[in-house]
Amino acid sequence: MTTSLKTLVLDTIKLDAKLQRNAEELTALAKPMTLKAWRNEVAGILGTHYGVEPHVSQKFGWLTFDKDTAAEQMLKKFFRLHPKSDAQQGSAKREQVVAPAKVVKACVSAVIESGMTKAEFNAFIVALREAVTFE
Repeated sequence: MTTSLKTLVLDTIKLDAKLQRNAEELTALAKPMTLKAWRNEVAGILGTHYGVEPHVSQKFGWLTFDKDTAAEQMLKKFFRLHPKSDAQQGSAKREQVVAPAKVVKACVSAVIESGMTKAEFNAFIVALREAVTFE
């Protein structure tokens, strides 16, 4: 029997919502753990599930599996859920942009001298963003 398109779409929506909730919960569990502790804990669970023994990585000293195995691929997915993983910190790897010091100093002086409230300052930032365009 062939499953209908509608059934597959609706099932996928439900699974996606469940996966998102699980990912959020796993990230919360990973947060207090070091990257190595997180990876080793997950590797142990995956090793039991897949019936393979994880081994210690020569490069990083944490548990891993043979390359291109189902266990190794799944470990990569779980590793990315740790808040300190490269996947979670993608923007941190980008080059940091620094605002010109003279411009910052002039703006800070103008804001302080104006006596703006925090709400007025926030409105000012919004207006500034809308008024300036970059090509």
